[in-house]
Amino acid sequence: LVLTYEATLKAKSFLDLGDQYLYHNRIVQNSKSRRYTPDAWRAFRSLIEHLYDITEKLDSAEMIEQMHLRAFFSTIDCLENEIKFYKQNKKNAIEQIRKIMSDEIIDRYISSIPIEKMSKRYQVYHRLIQKKKPLELIWYERDRVFTEKVIKKKIRQFINFVSENQVS
Repeated sequence: LVLTYEATLKAKSFLDLGDQYLYHNRIVQNSKSRRYTPDAWRAFRSLIEHLYDITEKLDSAEMIEQMHLRAFFSTIDCLENEIKFYKQNKKNAIEQIRKIMSDEIIDRYISSIPIEKMSKRYQVYHRLIQKKKPLELIWYERDRVFTEKVIKKKIRQFINFVSENQVS
């Protein structure tokens, strides 16, 4: 990511491939992005700091704004990672989420995030991170995921019903 980031910053032009992209990211149930990754925040935090160092050398307000967003979304990835672990070890998950929310690097960007342009989900995350509310974040995310699963199941049932009964 660091190499890609630096190369992107120094590029003089880009080629838009449209739908003819060269890479396709597959969702695999047991991939690292789906499983719990212990101590993910430590790695992400180090990466965020390094990317901030690179970005600040550019002296560009627009790039700093982009870096704030990258840091925000990386924080969300790490928080969601800990929420995955909640069932196995509630106390540790809450402690890790509290640790992430209390990290000084969050103070660097949290007030600069344009939340009015974001989805409700990210607005809720922003508010709960800013107020340092780990339990509320866990409850929100678990409820959101559960609701999403129920809706998907109902849609599948409806599609199956329509297909089986040839309703048009």
